[in-house]
Amino acid sequence: MNKIADATIDDISSFLSENFAPVTAELQDNKDSDMVKYAKLARFLSHPQSFTSVATQLSENLEAWYVDFREKDGLRGAFSMVLLSVAKEYGFAKEVRILNGQVDHQTFADTVTKKILFRDVFTRPHGEFTHAIQWLTMALAFDFDVAELYKNAVLYKSTKNFSSGQSQAKIYIWNFLVDCFQGNNENYQTNILCETFRCPQYVTQNLKNLTTNSWLGEFIYNRSQKHGSGHYVANMNVRMSKDHVEGREWGGKPVYEVLKASAYGAPQAMRKIALDERRADWQGKKQKKET
Repeated sequence: MNKIADATIDDISSFLSENFAPVTAELQDNKDSDMVKYAKLARFLSHPQSFTSVATQLSENLEAWYVDFREKDGLRGAFSMVLLSVAKEYGFAKEVRILNGQVDHQTFADTVTKKILFRDVFTRPHGEFTHAIQWLTMALAFDFDVAELYKNAVLYKSTKNFSSGQSQAKIYIWNFLVDCFQGNNENYQTNILCETFRCPQYVTQNLKNLTTNSWLGEFIYNRSQKHGSGHYVANMNVRMSKDHVEGREWGGKPVYEVLKASAYGAPQAMRKIALDERRADWQGKKQKKET
């Protein structure tokens, strides 16, 4: 039983317990129970029908927010605002970050361990919002604290190497669960290859095909196909340059706050500081319309 879809929860959780260890001693007492939950999440992501049913509910929820922000009020950055609005409802921090390109592990882990959802400005197939959608769908599907497992996903590391199809390396539960590489030679005991929703490229390509009305799937797929000025250039990579970030303003104020810059000055991690102000404006306008 090399595919997660064919394995039992006990099989998967036992394997994870044997091959992953916490990087901090504080997690040791919770390790076995966490691994059972991660096994349940992995099975969920590996069964299209289960994932589809919940993702459809999530899509309806997020679409309603997006229509208000973008289509009714014409606000840019609408999907980031949607995530900011719903994050706390699903147990995540009331903040959204932008991770720009291949960030270092410390920057990535700082975001995840604070339970902050993020926009992943990396490659088109990978998808800018795909990880947020994976985790929100899981949070909607289960009655245990998925946001806590999100935080801990970068705090459990393998004691053996896994193959990505190109190299062998130790991985975090994050990689095992939601950041697999696309490939049909899945063997969860030796590699992180799959053709399931554990793989962000698979999510980006296939979420739109699961239902007859998958607004969420269409949204993330269309974002992956976007071309034009700024950071949407005509190749697979998506990046925000220093000039792009520093040149953006809203209402006479900078849009972005750079949380960490690389050695070359390009931003690695950012947040949109205008989002809260935009949301306050939107809420004020909406209240006026309703009265």
